Amino acid sequence: MKTRGSLLFALLAAVALGIGLDRLLVPPRTSESNNYSAEASAKAVPNAPKASSPSAQADGNKFRSLEDISEAIRLLATERLAKRYALIDEIAASVSPQDFPAVMPLAEETSPDAFRATFRRELLRRWAGSTPEEAMAHAEKISRPQERSEAIDIVLTAWAESDSADAIAWIGHLPTARKTEAIQTVVLALADKDPEQALALLSSSGPRSDEFPPSLAESIFGALAQLNPKAAAARALQLPPGQFREGALEAVASTWAAADPLAALAWANSLPDPAERNGLLPAVVSQWAGSDPRSAANYVLSLSHQRAGMLERVVSEWAAKDLKSAIAWTRALSSGLIRQQALSAISSQWAQQDPQGFLNFAQSLPPSSVRNSFISAGSSALAGQSTESITAFLQQLPVGQTRSQLTQGIIGKLSQTDPQAAASLGMDLPAGEQRARAVAEVAGNWAGLDLDSARRWADLLPDDYTRSAALRGIGTELAQKDPKAAADYAASLPPSDARNYALREAANHWVELDLQGAVAWLQTLPQQDASHTIDSIIREWAAIQPTRAAAYAASLPADAREDSYSEIGKTWAQSDPKSALGWANDLPEADRSRALAAIVSGWAESSPRDAAAYVAVMPAGDSKNAAIQELVQAWIQAEPAAAAAWALKFPTGDVRDYALLSTANAWVEQDPETAGKWVQNLPSSQSRDVCLAACIAQVGNSSPQFACSWIEAIQDDSTRFAAIERLAQNWLITDRVLAAAWLEKTNLPDERKQKLLAADQ
Repeated sequence: MKTRGSLLFALLAAVALGIGLDRLLVPPRTSESNNYSAEASAKAVPNAPKASSPSAQADGNKFRSLEDISEAIRLLATERLAKRYALIDEIAASVSPQDFPAVMPLAEETSPDAFRATFRRELLRRWAGSTPEEAMAHAEKISRPQERSEAIDIVLTAWAESDSADAIAWIGHLPTARKTEAIQTVVLALADKDPEQALALLSSSGPRSDEFPPSLAESIFGALAQLNPKAAAARALQLPPGQFREGALEAVASTWAAADPLAALAWANSLPDPAERNGLLPAVVSQWAGSDPRSAANYVLSLSHQRAGMLERVVSEWAAKDLKSAIAWTRALSSGLIRQQALSAISSQWAQQDPQGFLNFAQSLPPSSVRNSFISAGSSALAGQSTESITAFLQQLPVGQTRSQLTQGIIGKLSQTDPQAAASLGMDLPAGEQRARAVAEVAGNWAGLDLDSARRWADLLPDDYTRSAALRGIGTELAQKDPKAAADYAASLPPSDARNYALREAANHWVELDLQGAVAWLQTLPQQDASHTIDSIIREWAAIQPTRAAAYAASLPADAREDSYSEIGKTWAQSDPKSALGWANDLPEADRSRALAAIVSGWAESSPRDAAAYVAVMPAGDSKNAAIQELVQAWIQAEPAAAAAWALKFPTGDVRDYALLSTANAWVEQDPETAGKWVQNLPSSQSRDVCLAACIAQVGNSSPQFACSWIEAIQDDSTRFAAIERLAQNWLITDRVLAAAWLEKTNLPDERKQKLLAADQ
């Protein structure tokens, strides 16, 4: 049995982690590590056979056989997405520790992405509870950086919870760049059950406290304050200034106030630093409001500053517990501004519990934005009343924008219970976009209750625009609940925007529930219909089965094929760029360029330098130019200086010119000032002038006064004159006086200046 003290001593000696957390060392405490006992599934995995394998028998049949697990995972695709999520725990709990290496690849073939990620997380957590070293080895081999980082964090958290000593020892072998993040993960895992050890680990880690996020301080000192708030407060005050100290103090204040708000308030007010004292009051008052809102509210009123935010929190808490008292106290306030702020805080509770009374009060207020927001809140609550009450209330309001907005808010609520009444209100709105939105919402909710009635109503609507909106609303509702039914509905519509919309909605939701079913449906569609569904399906298909997705895309017409190849290439490259390149290089020349550019784009998101090395040796031509553009567009987002340096390495020629222009275009969009300086410092050449002109064109649309300062740096007269004309054309429209004054100072020939000025008249 290891003790924490001996382990921390060994860790310090082995990795030389440096000085403590600003001398805030705590005595180590001995605790036992928790041995993992695999959680047995109380429920059988649905549809799984009862056969068992040696791995299942090894634990008294608590675990399912690998064959059973494989079948259960296969059957997930036949379930609705909500049911799949419900089965995750059952399946993960039934996996034998020795079967995790075989089950993980099966989980990686599930869909959609969000479900696959959740499944991976649960399996890794279970695996780490039994054999954390094996789980960590698997996590570190995941190819996508973001997924790998998340997996390591999950394993390390579970490891720390079951055997903190070994988890800490594993951290000691990490390189410095990864160690701080790993320490944070373990500290968070330990904070609740053993804050002393969590603090000891931070103290021994080397970096100063201000290098750790406040969330760590909140977790540790919140747990310490539950044990002894005075002692926790004293220790928090020993921390050096910074966000870590702020998080620790706030955690102490909040935890202490939940148990003894007056004591916590006295402590907060005793702090010598005014900024810290004022910063802790909201946390104390918020907790105080939970036990004695009247006293907390009166205290806030006694303050000369910080009142608004704290008062809103207090009276909102008060209204949830005792609405009548909160209303009486609030209406008795004398200050108009403070009274309005307090009323706003209780408006939601008041409107829900007494909508008619709230609306009567709201209408008594003078015309203002506050009155409008009150009426809106009350109207949403009024939607639960009878149709007669709603109609009577609306008729009290003058015709106009406020009445229309309130009507639409009521329609949204009412259509969930009485769509026919909601439909009648919707058609009372003025024709146009507002009526269309309301009609779409009514139709969707109506379809969820009675599809045939909703369809009949939609078909009888008087104009094409409103009818199309209703049909789109029905398609959206069906797609969310039953994508196959939505697909059948779309097929029943005549060729129209509503049909195309319904097809896209069906595809978007079907692919989330059942990738293979969506793929099978896609393959049965006429090409015209397939073009409206392909994007969402092909992207998910390529993440799981890129070769099959690519084979299908090859059968599509040229435009749809190019778009599909782009989705496939980008998605495939994120997990296996080598295989993706092999596929793209075998494509016909007409398709190859776009596919390679997409692969480089996806590759550059995770490994821009590897992608750059590949692009650098590509033969000159359209494919290389397209790849360069995609590469720098992605690379500039993370490492603009590195991307710019790479572009400069090309020898003088067309490829270098294109690389510089692509870099300038991408960089100036993200950071105009830095990009402009970089371009102006390029060696004098026609390429430099072209890059400057491109930057001026981009920036000139939004900041012409900034862009015009670069004009004189263009050395070639014809390029400079063209840049002046382009900038002036837009600027004269938005600010003729400034633009004309600037134009007069340029060396653009007079006849060209006059032509620009005359064209703007």
